[in-house]
Amino acid sequence: MAVSLAEAKRFLRVDVDNAMIKGFIDAAEKFLSAAVGDDCDLEDPRAQFLVLVAVRDMYDGGELNRTVSANTERLFNSFALQ
Repeated sequence: MAVSLAEAKRFLRVDVDNAMIKGFIDAAEKFLSAAVGDDCDLEDPRAQFLVLVAVRDMYDGGELNRTVSANTERLFNSFALQ
């Protein structure tokens, strides 16, 4: 996990269910890896920021099915093209 649970909770400014946030982190990292492909470096600070953005997107949207909004998907795809 490139983004820690504590880091994500600080970014979200919440103290909520750890399992839910961990699930969001896992889903965001998988989504980014799928968008970027084999060259995805989850230790890259830009990738970590994108994971946090996606976690916030899922948390704010209340999407327990671990999906991201179209805006976040476009952001990931733009990152993948760089």
